[in-house]
Amino acid sequence: MKKMNGKIFIALTFLLLSGVIVSAGIMDSDWPMIYHDLAHTGFSNATSNFSMDNMDLLSTFEAQGKISAPIAVDINNDDTAEILFGSSDNNLYVLNSNCEELWTYKAGGAVSTPAVFDLWNNTKLEILFGSLDNKLYALDANGTEIWVYETNGSITTSPVAVNLDNSPNLEILFVSNDENLYVLNPHGKKLWDYPLFTRATTPAIGDINSDGKLDILLGSINNRLYVIDLPDLRIWSFQTSGDVPSPVVANIDGSGDPEILMGSGDGHLYSLYYREYERGSVRRCNEFTGNCTVEHIKYSTIAKDWDYETFDGIVSTPAVADLDRDGRKEIIVGSRDKALYIISNTGKIRKRYSINGRVLSSPAIADLDGDKKPEIIFGSGDGIFYILNSTGFRKWSYETDDVIKEPPAVADLDRDGNLEVLLASGNKLYVFGYKSLHIVESTTTTSTTTTIVITSTIPTTTITPVTIATTITTTTSTTTSISVIDITNVGYLNLLLILSVGFLLFTLSFVIFDTIYSNFILAKEDRRRIEEDLRGISRGVLEEKKKRKITRKRRKGKMKDEEKN
Repeated sequence: MKKMNGKIFIALTFLLLSGVIVSAGIMDSDWPMIYHDLAHTGFSNATSNFSMDNMDLLSTFEAQGKISAPIAVDINNDDTAEILFGSSDNNLYVLNSNCEELWTYKAGGAVSTPAVFDLWNNTKLEILFGSLDNKLYALDANGTEIWVYETNGSITTSPVAVNLDNSPNLEILFVSNDENLYVLNPHGKKLWDYPLFTRATTPAIGDINSDGKLDILLGSINNRLYVIDLPDLRIWSFQTSGDVPSPVVANIDGSGDPEILMGSGDGHLYSLYYREYERGSVRRCNEFTGNCTVEHIKYSTIAKDWDYETFDGIVSTPAVADLDRDGRKEIIVGSRDKALYIISNTGKIRKRYSINGRVLSSPAIADLDGDKKPEIIFGSGDGIFYILNSTGFRKWSYETDDVIKEPPAVADLDRDGNLEVLLASGNKLYVFGYKSLHIVESTTTTSTTTTIVITSTIPTTTITPVTIATTITTTTSTTTSISVIDITNVGYLNLLLILSVGFLLFTLSFVIFDTIYSNFILAKEDRRRIEEDLRGISRGVLEEKKKRKITRKRRKGKMKDEEKN
């Protein structure tokens, strides 16, 4: 287990608060670089307050080539965040908060994910990005070129900027596929470079050995993590059995000492730490005084605290956040085994969420619905964009048109207090979020006329039976008012209208059935009364005939009596 020295992890916190997040023009609700911050946590402190039931697609934008991971920052001080991303069509795109193009910059090759910093600490933001044309570009907020620095290899990763020497300005760090790490001043002049002898990832920054000085961390394609200790340029490495994506620096256990979290193509998630140890000692004596001292020989290394094995390679950077608000951070990472994992700070699995595609993109973490428990946001190889709750159960998803490889970004684009989610899939940018409510009222009046004919044949003592037809006509008028809240103006309204129409038809059918049934009962009662009336008439006829017969008999008897007399 790692040794805890009890030091407070000040350097990284100060870096994130003063060097990036609160720089002029950059707010907590922005996403100024890939993986959100210099430590690559993928976590945003910003929050919004709307139900996930109201989440939907707001807008899209199509480029002419595959696009990079997006970022979002207010670069022109218009109180809304601009959206920036690169593309394989050699363009850097800058869109407004409504996903409308503001301007583009044409490079000589495909453009990597940009980053935005205040290089001169003068309240003006600069845009940095690399390209397959071997160049690193610096532009101002209007797209005007400030300078270009050329290397001997393509630049496929993102640059970062940080204050390494306590000067007022930031230094720019990036790696090139010529297998070197470069450090430039804000004017684009090289300060120094460092040979890596391998292709490496976007640098992460943190104070790994808690000495108050920043260190540079790099993943690589030669299966190693590299940590460069500044200012001495000592280097530590950690060997795995697969390619190492960009690492994360975070204090996950509350000890005050930072950990390094990283995945590997060997399928393992690693938690590493800086370790000092003694190996032997040297006894030194003063030849004049005879006094002797023992000097212990100290060594340092990057050691493993724990690892967790998935069923396939991990090719993306983990995210780190305190999902359950217990003061200890969880690690969220996807794997090529078609699952997203939530791992505790001690390396125990909390949740494995299985999907139908490989998880190739890094997750983003933010509290979208204001419940003080952040959501997990990620895409997958099946083209589906997922939002999970803090315990790893799905809250929302959306199917895009292509594989999702790039990490999402989360930002309040229009500064309305609600966060939007930006996602790259193929050559299309998707923006998801909350829309204003629209009330749609629908009133339907339905008239139903039902005619029931009942024919009844009543036997009588006459030769011809009596047939009576009863016709009952009923008109039913039903007025139904439907109020539908159109949450999205896109898809939910149609669903709600379909459900409403279905309910209306069901109600109407019930009314018709009830009317028919009631009328049938009424008709039956009418028929019974008619039959009774007919029976009464028949009895009256029989009695009348009987009376006539008796009268005739009496007349005949009287006539006979008269004849005898």
